[in-house]
Amino acid sequence: MSNHIEYIKGRLDEVSPTHCLVKWKHASVYLAAGTVKSCCHNFYSNKKSTINDSNLAFHDTEKDQKIREELLQGQKPKECDFCWNNEKTGSYSDRLFWSSLSFMRDFVDEVAEHQSPKALSPSWLEINFSPKCQLRCAYCGPEVSSAWKKEVDEFGPYKTDPYNGAIDYLIRENRNPYEESGRDEFREAFWSWFAEIYLGIRQITITGGEPLLSEDFDKLLEWIDANPHPELQLSINTNLSLPAPVWDKYVQKFKRLRSEGKFRNLFVHPSLDTWGEQAEYIRYGLKLPLLKKNVESYLKENIGDLVFSCTLNCMSLPKLIDFWQYVYQLKKEFPHQYISSTSEPLLFPDFMRVSVLPPSFIKYVDEILEFLESQGEVFSDHEKNGLRRVRTLMEQGENPEFHVKQKKNFYTYFKEYDRRKKTNFLLTFPEMHEFWKECQALCEPSKSP
Repeated sequence: MSNHIEYIKGRLDEVSPTHCLVKWKHASVYLAAGTVKSCCHNFYSNKKSTINDSNLAFHDTEKDQKIREELLQGQKPKECDFCWNNEKTGSYSDRLFWSSLSFMRDFVDEVAEHQSPKALSPSWLEINFSPKCQLRCAYCGPEVSSAWKKEVDEFGPYKTDPYNGAIDYLIRENRNPYEESGRDEFREAFWSWFAEIYLGIRQITITGGEPLLSEDFDKLLEWIDANPHPELQLSINTNLSLPAPVWDKYVQKFKRLRSEGKFRNLFVHPSLDTWGEQAEYIRYGLKLPLLKKNVESYLKENIGDLVFSCTLNCMSLPKLIDFWQYVYQLKKEFPHQYISSTSEPLLFPDFMRVSVLPPSFIKYVDEILEFLESQGEVFSDHEKNGLRRVRTLMEQGENPEFHVKQKKNFYTYFKEYDRRKKTNFLLTFPEMHEFWKECQALCEPSKSP
């Protein structure tokens, strides 16, 4: 993998030192909200596309064209700070990692010769069909979870600074995914555009919400069934918390489509951020035994790869070693299948970042790295480097003044979280007792020892 990254870095540098294939060859569409973006680290933009748009205009915006112009000139747009900050630490950023993937790097010549800020037809398409979801993950929100919206409708947003879970801004900006009025034309434009670009796509990533609860996901599978694409890779982000019979039905459908050559490969990405009760607290509504059962039923069919989507937040660390031991067990039980996990640091809400924790918590990351290293070649450099990047962020910490605000928000949020969900933070995370008390003292000085 590092060879691919070094190769693509050299090719990007030939255009400019900040060049990025993702900004030209990736598109993300949130169908229910009528919004688009060109990188997962950016925010969605409202887009009133119509079926009269050209196939390129559908997913392009003036804002993205401005960013691309800056990248061509070797500048560092603020919207791309996530990557610049990673590169300052000497790490490979997502700009380089994603550009090095086969469904991106194969188009490096096309992008280099393009020399224009206008988007190209995407080789990587990410689709969020709907916010429909049965979980209320701590770091999620009503924009992409209908269960979250139901909670906010009942209790209101969390009174952090600023409020967490408010949906008013989505309504003001005309990108409310729960407002169906005016979305039909956008939906029609999307499917028309999709038909035009389909054979040029190499990777389709389906996200949500929980994508398997969306009727549009079934429509996509029907399209793939009717329009075989032997170069297509299908990637599905899922909470994998569907009833086993429902999940097994999809597994059999995936098995048939792949055996008939309707697509090249399948990646399933179950979302799981740590282990045990702590995982179920963070991803409220998760039933870990059900997830494990669904993972096993998928792997037994040997129809695709499995990569856990592990979003590392400040509550992930105490039991994270147990998660990685589970990944190890799966690798040993299914040695002929590709099984892995990401270690993506959470950015928002900022008060749940790993960097809010005191340095003493770095020991948990060190313990995991020691375990991975001890297993020889079982774990890849990419798996280890993800954790090393998290460790670097923890060492850097936060701006002291901002850190005070983060800790106040942390306590305010999870005190209310426990009230709404009838959970208990301190019983679930005894390892975080001192940190909790430190945050509490900032909000309730009279209760400090």
